Amino acid sequence: MKKTSLFVMLMSVSMILLTSCGPYQVPMFEEVKANETAFVIPLQGDNKDSQKKLWSKDYLESNKVSAKKIDIPQKAVSTGRMWYSYKWVPTVQVLKVNRTPVSTEWVASPQKGTSPNDDSFTVESADSVGFYMGGTLDCMVIEEDTALFLYRMNGRSLEDIANTNIRRHIAGVLTREFGKMTVDECKKKKADVFKLAFDEAKTHFKTFGITVNHVGMIGEITYINKDIQKAIDDKINAEMAVQTAEQLKNKEIIDADREAQKLLIERTMKVKLAEQDLKETEISNKKEQTIADKDLYVAQQKEKALETLIALKKLEVMEINAKANLKYAEKWCGSYPSNVLPENSSILFGNMFDKNQPQIEKISIKK
Repeated sequence: MKKTSLFVMLMSVSMILLTSCGPYQVPMFEEVKANETAFVIPLQGDNKDSQKKLWSKDYLESNKVSAKKIDIPQKAVSTGRMWYSYKWVPTVQVLKVNRTPVSTEWVASPQKGTSPNDDSFTVESADSVGFYMGGTLDCMVIEEDTALFLYRMNGRSLEDIANTNIRRHIAGVLTREFGKMTVDECKKKKADVFKLAFDEAKTHFKTFGITVNHVGMIGEITYINKDIQKAIDDKINAEMAVQTAEQLKNKEIIDADREAQKLLIERTMKVKLAEQDLKETEISNKKEQTIADKDLYVAQQKEKALETLIALKKLEVMEINAKANLKYAEKWCGSYPSNVLPENSSILFGNMFDKNQPQIEKISIKK
């Protein structure tokens, strides 16, 4: 009896232990960064229609999510015959597209480029002269093209595509265009060739969801043949010397012209100052002449007033004389006095003060 009870107890404990041995469901989360766009793709299709749409651009677009933290749903999958033989597996897959812009430089020097390798573009002119040059690229995936990029490039990184697909495309354009030109034409039209490479790359890779913002040349054309490069360098140095001489000559001409302009300005200012002084002198002379004319006028007016006053005084004297003559005429009786002495009479002067002599009647004229 005791053995039976012990066996039952052991079996019960074993059952309890066995039922609790299944794996624990650990929560799964996927973080989505600010520069990433996420797509949640079911790992199991519900029907044939959804299976047909899988990995199409529209299908990916419909499964784009804006969440920054995605909770991954899980499903228990049996791994054996026992009830505790199972595991938890995710039922969806999160695919992310990194939208960070990519900038790269392809140059020969390992110290200057993006990678330590010689990534410069080596081409050949129409006259079979080989040369190489550096290039630059800026590209990105915009939000609207993330589904197309994921569909066409199948999860590859933009940086990898830039240094493989895009670089090869640009190299093809450079080889094709420079191969049509002579060495001198290559030097003159290198900017046009890189502009064409940019236009073609921009149009082509837009169909892959990639926006190419810039393709350009960096550095100078370097010839593979050292003798050619030396001849080119010597020619450039000679041209630079000529340009320097012309610049010095032009500078001397400019300086001389500037000095002449300075002297002309100074002389013009002196002439203007002299004209201003002359004008001020004329104004001063006019003022002095005006004052002199005014003084003369005043003197003339005073002289005229004096003459008028004298004339008035003369008239007054004449009027007084006329009145005196009138009075005299009024008192005259028409005859002379009886005691008038003859002319030259001695009595006139000798006895004029003798009281015994008859006195001459005095006639007084009243004014």
